[in-house]
Amino acid sequence: MGNAFGIGYSHHGEVGAATTGQFETWTPCALNSTRTRIKEASSGLFHTVYLPSNETDCVYVTGRNNEAQCLQPTTFKVEITKVMIENVCKAVATTYTTFIILSMIILIV
Repeated sequence: MGNAFGIGYSHHGEVGAATTGQFETWTPCALNSTRTRIKEASSGLFHTVYLPSNETDCVYVTGRNNEAQCLQPTTFKVEITKVMIENVCKAVATTYTTFIILSMIILIV
């Protein structure tokens, strides 16, 4: 758990860095400058989902959103955006144009 870095193609912002482009060295994610610590990251074709370790009710998304894979219905390109989740988020996974959240419902008896 800690900071996130990306390398390679990021013309749609999929690395989540302060700028877009082709990164040939490890480039820090913009979340690193916040108090957010990354537990897990998963990348699709042109988007990335970050699961924070210090927040259990959200994920952060970034990158191309032409199929609403970043859960932003009207925006083609998404800069790092916090997306609230109804349940405790345990893990994330991505595919070509989607992302999946594994959540856990907490029952208090």
